[in-house]
Order: sequence, then C-alpha cells, then structure tokens
Amino acid sequence: MLAAMPTRTHRSRTSARRRLSHLAAVALPLFAFASCSSEDDGETQAAVEAEITGYCERAASVQSLATVFDPAAVDPLDQDALRTAFEDLRGRMAAVGEVIPEEIAEPFGVVSAQIDAVFGMIEEAEYDFAKLAERQDEFTALIENDEVDAAQQLIAAFDAENCDQTLVTKAIENETASPQDVSAVEAEITESFDEAEIAAALAITGEPDLTSLAAKIVSGEIDTAELDQAMQLRSDGIAILRGDDPAFDVLLTACEGGDFESCDGLFGAATAGSEYQRIAATCAGKASTPIGGTCVERFGSGTTTTAQPEVEVDTTVAAGG
Repeated sequence: MLAAMPTRTHRSRTSARRRLSHLAAVALPLFAFASCSSEDDGETQAAVEAEITGYCERAASVQSLATVFDPAAVDPLDQDALRTAFEDLRGRMAAVGEVIPEEIAEPFGVVSAQIDAVFGMIEEAEYDFAKLAERQDEFTALIENDEVDAAQQLIAAFDAENCDQTLVTKAIENETASPQDVSAVEAEITESFDEAEIAAALAITGEPDLTSLAAKIVSGEIDTAELDQAMQLRSDGIAILRGDDPAFDVLLTACEGGDFESCDGLFGAATAGSEYQRIAATCAGKASTPIGGTCVERFGSGTTTTAQPEVEVDTTVAAGG
C-alpha cells in the first residue's frame, strides 16, 4: 500500500502538469512578439508609437508568465501556488485591457472572455486538478475554440508588426530574477547608502520601495551607472529631486495639475535622469510610457497656468526618460 502511494501521486502530478500546460496554452500565446516595423510620420506618429509601446510592454508582462506557468516551475498540485499564478495572470490581462489598441480590441475581448470562463471553472474546482478532471470535456471545449484561435491570430499579427521581442526578453529576465539575488542587492544597498540616499534613489527611479528597486537592478531594467550619475549630480548641487529647484517645482506642480505645456517645458529644461524629467516624460502619468516632450501634441495644452517661470534648457545633457 505504502509502496503504491508515490506512483499514484506521480500519475496525478503528471496528469495535472499536462492540464497546466493546456492552461498556459490558453493565455500565453496571445502575444507573439516580433521585431518592430513602423513608418515614421513625424511627431504624431511618435505619439502613436508611444501608445502602442505601452500596450506592448504590458502584453510582454503576460507573455513572460510562460516562465511561471511552466509545469517545471509551478507544482500543479500546490493549490496556493496555482491560485497566486492565475490571479497574477488575470491582473496582467486586465492591465493590457486598459491600453488595448482599437485595432485589436474586439479579438482581445473574445480571448478575455475565454480566459474568464476558464478561470471561472478553475475557481469552481478550487484550483484542484482532480476535481477539474471530472469536467475534462467541458474544459477541453473551452480551450479548443475556433473563434478564440482566430482572435489569437489577429492579435499575434498585430504584435508581429508593432511589438519588439526584446520587451518579452526583459520581462522574462525580471520574472526569473532569483529572490536570493534581489535580497543580496537589497542588503548591499542598505549597507552602502544612508536613508536619505536611498530615499533619493527611490524618488529618481520612481520605485515604491527598496525591494522593487533591487529587483529592477537585478533584471537590468535600472542602469546602476545612470542612477549613480544622477545621485552624483545631486550631490554636486544639480537639481534632481522635487524641491531642489524652485522654478522646476513650479513647472512640476503645473504639470501634475494637467498643464502639458509645463510638462514639455520641464522635460526640456530638467537634467536627464532627474525626478523632474521622469515625471514630465509621461506628462505626470497621463501617458503610459515616456513620450519625451510631446505632451502638448498628444494631449493638447491641457489646463494652462497663469504664469510660468523662465528656465534654461540644459543642452549639455542628453534627454532621457
């Protein structure tokens, strides 16, 4: 009896792994990335491309979950791990839906509806593949769907024309960053910098906490050399953070209040890599990705202020996001 238990568990795990692979096949092929190929029609085209890039980046975060849904990485018999993975996927799909381009809104809706139906069935089974096996035919019918396949093909064609494969590579690197590596970098930062310096680094990068900062450093999303340069500039008296320069602060406040002329002015005047420029680059969060001084063109002048301070544009430092 005891000798047979591992065999039974192995069979159950193997069957569950097979179903997990099927589940991954539902959502993860939605975004088939290839090299970017679009024509440049000037600043308007640049704004459109920035919007599409926002979509591509969020879609890449879905595609990167292939590493999470790899049956070798997720134990299909671990109900808590499965619940976490599926909830993560659902959240990322919702984020994609917020910025979905009009051209693929309809096929995305078809795919999203299918994923919601699959998730519903999984939740009803309480993330237990043994229970799910009792509804195998119904589950298979949900996955093997011609309408969804056609929708996936339309999305894949759009992505192949507009999205860059390197976005997926970066996202996967971020997903697979070792927790030990992140902890080591976090410890090194804590030992090397005081609280004020860490607070400055978080403000410059826009990261919410030290763990997030360390994870982005490990994944390569944050260039430590550029961050060090920004920190050094601030120590040399260059305006980097909110409060460092009264004139920049006026522009920043106006920018955050919806004055996009102030956003563009601040972007051109602020030092590359500064908190000022980082906020201005996305029009104070109005744009999903940095659009570098084209807020007025994309969103109009917005709510203009009664007076703007005169600032000099720093032409000695290359603009950055």
